[in-house]
Amino acid sequence: MKKRIFFDQDGTLVESGPGIKHSARKTLEKRKLPVIPYEELDFFVGPPLRDCFRLCHVPEERIEEACLIYRHFIMMKEESMMLTFIRASWSFFQN
Repeated sequence: MKKRIFFDQDGTLVESGPGIKHSARKTLEKRKLPVIPYEELDFFVGPPLRDCFRLCHVPEERIEEACLIYRHFIMMKEESMMLTFIRASWSFFQN
């Protein structure tokens, strides 16, 4: 029987809020947009990304660009977390 691992990143196994907020802040910094304090970025957790950037007063013509940059940052963050889980899971399934 094959063993499979499923990674749940919606907040059940992984606290995704800090990574989402970090990526949002990095996106605003990179595009030289008004930066919101990290503690005030909770509104990014859950709603559609485009709506969140609108709440940050990102001009409509720059929202797609902001979404692409955000996805780059969040993927880098998730890859790091995934590697940690993969290493831990590998150890578990070796027994």
